[in-house]
Amino acid sequence: NSAPTQEEIRVLRSAAPVIALALEGALLQALAAEQAAASEAQRQQVAQNLHDTLAQNISYLRLKLDQLTGENAIREIGAVLQELERMRATAEEAYQQVRNTLDALNPIHSENLASTLFKQARAISERGGFKLRTSQAGASFILPAPVRQQILYLVREALSNIEKHANATNARLTILWLESELIIKVVDDGIGFNPLSVPADGHYGLWIMQQRAQEIGGTLKINAAAGNGGAPGTEVTLWVPCPGQKPPVERPPAAKEPAAEQPVAERVP
Repeated sequence: NSAPTQEEIRVLRSAAPVIALALEGALLQALAAEQAAASEAQRQQVAQNLHDTLAQNISYLRLKLDQLTGENAIREIGAVLQELERMRATAEEAYQQVRNTLDALNPIHSENLASTLFKQARAISERGGFKLRTSQAGASFILPAPVRQQILYLVREALSNIEKHANATNARLTILWLESELIIKVVDDGIGFNPLSVPADGHYGLWIMQQRAQEIGGTLKINAAAGNGGAPGTEVTLWVPCPGQKPPVERPPAAKEPAAEQPVAERVP
């Protein structure tokens, strides 16, 4: 345990810059590897979102175009115009999906989450011909881009299920901002369903929704009351934990779902 000699001190001093340079290089390599992994994960997420949203809408548009231009396409002009209107709405939704994906990649320019959800819901309700009411309570906060993207997908999928399967007249979208979590509910008065009798492709769709909720640490509950002998309709509830969020100084009570609702879009079939 004797003190280092002058020669040892000289060697250490001469080696210190080399060691520091090596450590800095290793750190830069680690950061580059981390960024590459993050970029790859982001690319995979974008690819999945495009497959699950944009690709489906484009496939629908191609199918409708084939039907309108096929050999057996002779029909009344009113029916053709109705099909074209639906295609226009689908094209608009596809455009919004591209915008949402770009917003996720550039979160600084992203739109308020609630506004985006309401706009998305309005487009689907108008196309599906059911009345939509919305409500929002609590103080909103910024969520990470991947979390926002998954929420947009889940709410869109819940509303699309109403459009395609529920035969509903009314639907409600509720957003509840709490101090430590975000709660989103989509409720309709349609025919509901029995989870045990859902076709295989339907089971897969529900499984995908559950997986997406789990990816952001959330919980998704689907209550198909009509399929279980209860009241008509289906209720989809998404809980997303948001730790570390600070409530505003004047925060309204948000423990209960708001009684008053503001209509966003209404259209009678």
